[in-house]
Amino acid sequence: MIALALGAIVGFAMAAAAGRLKGRLNELTIAILVPLLTYMVADGFHGGWTGNVLISTPLGDFTPDEMIGLDTFLALLLSLLYVHIRGKRALSIDEFPSFASFATAMIGLAIGLSAGSWHVLLVPGLALYALLVWLSLRNPLTFLNAVPCGGEAAGVARELGFECLTDRESLGILKVEKHILIGGKAIEMFPRWKEVAGCIARVSTSGRGFRVGVYLLYLLQVPVGLVLGKGLLAVAVLVPLAVVIQVLSTVLTVSFTKKRLSEGCREVTEEYRQFFRKNKKRGRFDAVVD
Repeated sequence: MIALALGAIVGFAMAAAAGRLKGRLNELTIAILVPLLTYMVADGFHGGWTGNVLISTPLGDFTPDEMIGLDTFLALLLSLLYVHIRGKRALSIDEFPSFASFATAMIGLAIGLSAGSWHVLLVPGLALYALLVWLSLRNPLTFLNAVPCGGEAAGVARELGFECLTDRESLGILKVEKHILIGGKAIEMFPRWKEVAGCIARVSTSGRGFRVGVYLLYLLQVPVGLVLGKGLLAVAVLVPLAVVIQVLSTVLTVSFTKKRLSEGCREVTEEYRQFFRKNKKRGRFDAVVD
């Protein structure tokens, strides 16, 4: 399990350093990539072995292919534990939706890589994914660093029938379950923020079928990984696929939101979209995605 040790030590050390230098979002982003790093290290160690070679570990004896898959799956468990500990109340309103999408794509990638190397890991991989989806639905705001709104924002949310959370630095205005999240800079810099909040609050919540479809989309990497098997070809295919899936899921969710906006909201939300793109460095209109 040398590959697991190397991948975890190097990956989490890089994550911790990034956290100190560039903030918690960068730390969590690198931490969720540890399974991918571990897979490449494990493939370098064991990928060229042939024959009936068995590798002895404290968990038993494994073939090289099984070892690659096991190292990757265990790295995924360690990565999720790290993110759970370090991610609580760590992200701003602007950061946490995009990180959740990225992390889900990387989890699907890790399951696809591990199951592609050792098919037995498909079952625990899917069980782990189902557990994570359940936990996310139960408490989608675990990573959010925000406080209850005060003053006018609290009153607006109350009139709309929602609880309100805010922070100081975000531009985003979005709805998550029974909460309206309103970035402090949106209140400060966008005069029509109350109209946008009202429009977002009135958008109907996506149905169970739509949400299940989005979660299944992230799992597309798993059957592709099973077909490709182990090796760097799997990395070369699955990594771009993970990026495409993340972008596609965001596009679908934004499209869902836009289609359900009332006619009277389209002008103000378009104005807000331009404001967000102008003032947000990455220029992504994912702040109004539910």
